[in-house]
Amino acid sequence: MTSNSDTDWSELQKLNTVDVSKTAACWDGRCVVMGRMNKTASGVKATAAELCKQMGILLPPDMREYHLARAS
Repeated sequence: MTSNSDTDWSELQKLNTVDVSKTAACWDGRCVVMGRMNKTASGVKATAAELCKQMGILLPPDMREYHLARAS
């Protein structure tokens, strides 16, 4: 296990630019469906994939496929 002092948390700074408003287009069909928050397992996975994409993190194949299927 790595200690916090050895972890580079600078990549998380990219989250500052993410539009977290419920009306942001990137969440439609992922964690917001018909104006309501979607808390299903698939919604959480799609949201995680979108956040990784916005941070520039390479997605594992299973998340990449899911993200592409959700992309509009």
